[in-house]
Amino acid sequence: DRQGVASTAVALSDNLGTAFGAGVSGVAVAASQATTGAPDTGLAVAFGLTVGLGLLGALVAIRRLPPGRSPRSGDAPRP
Repeated sequence: DRQGVASTAVALSDNLGTAFGAGVSGVAVAASQATTGAPDTGLAVAFGLTVGLGLLGALVAIRRLPPGRSPRSGDAPRP
């Protein structure tokens, strides 16, 4: 049961992240195209947001590790 819940949560967050990321990036590129005539600034903004959110996600994931565990001590838990 827990594995199914975890799998569903990962799939949902992946789908939502893809949808919102594409939407926000599209808005940034379209706004840049409309104001300056070139998508360069919008692409830079979209890339910067992507990198920033990725780093934020990595920091949150590291902080959520149980005490005494490091990201590299990743042996799968044994039943």
